[in-house]
Formats: sequence, structure tokens, C-alpha cells
Amino acid sequence: RASEMLRAKAEGNEAGALLEGEGFYISRNFKFGNGCKGVTLLLRERVSVFAASNWIPTFKIYRPNQGLCGRTFLREHLNSNLPLSSNGARGPWTRLHDATRDKCTHGHKCRDLQCFVGKRMQTEHLVCGAVLPFWSTIQQRVLSKTVRTSGGGFQLVQQMRVVRVRCQRADGTETRLVG
Repeated sequence: RASEMLRAKAEGNEAGALLEGEGFYISRNFKFGNGCKGVTLLLRERVSVFAASNWIPTFKIYRPNQGLCGRTFLREHLNSNLPLSSNGARGPWTRLHDATRDKCTHGHKCRDLQCFVGKRMQTEHLVCGAVLPFWSTIQQRVLSKTVRTSGGGFQLVQQMRVVRVRCQRADGTETRLVG
């Protein structure tokens, strides 16, 4: 899918080719405890017309385990990574994608059994309906996690939150839930 995005971006550009800095990049060293190097896809962000004279290239970054990152990056990202061809990126991209399916990016070195850093899939329990009157009771009894503090002790952290979820059924229809 990432190669298709890159090809579509090249076709959408005025010259029909990739702009400077666009493409796949791989980190210079191993970044994750799972033995994978970081692979990213950089695509230049569109610039509004009024800013064209003071143009600084910014990039949207896509990662195999996270998809689109929430923020844009400047040119400095290019300096810390090596460019990679689409064919050369297929192996590392697939390895990182598969390795982070149900494990964090720390790999076997991670001590936290519930670490979600870089994990692609997470199991979440969704409670729907009129739960507001029972919120504090549910929070006390069900969803809490013990985490290690910086001082070496442990602290109980409540993990309940209100979320909106869009689910796709097997027949292709979409259902929206709030829980």
C-alpha cells in the first residue's frame, strides 16, 4: 500500500515525478528491540499559495506500524536516515509491520507486559450504553493498571476514557459506537 501511495503522489505532482526528499527512508542503525530498523515513507505536504514565496518543505511521515504520524517534519529527518528504493523498502517495511502486530517496538527487551509503544493492534474493551451513573464504580473495579514510577515504586493508574469508534461489519456496512 505504501508503494501505491508513493506512485500516486508522483503522478499527482506537476512534473509527474517525486519531489525532492520524497520516498522511503531507513534509519542508519537498529532503533527497536525487535531487531528491525526504522522505515518511513516521506511525502511532501501541500503548501498554500500565499506561503509559496517563503516555502520550507515539510513532510508527512508514514510508518508501517503507525500509519500517518500526527505531526509534520522538516528536512532534518532526511539527514538522520538513508534513502531507499521502493523495492528495497519492501523487506524492512514488511518485517517491521509484522513484528509490531501484537508486540511493542521494544521487542523482547521490554519489561512492561502491557506496553503499547508502536504496537499496531491493541485489544480494547468497550462499554456502551447509559454508564455515566456507574462510571466511578466501573473505574475502581475494572480498569486500572499498576505502573512503575521513576522512583522505583508502583502507582495505580486509571485507564478508562470516552471514545468514539467506527467499526466495519463483514458485509461492509459501518457502525458507530460511543463508549
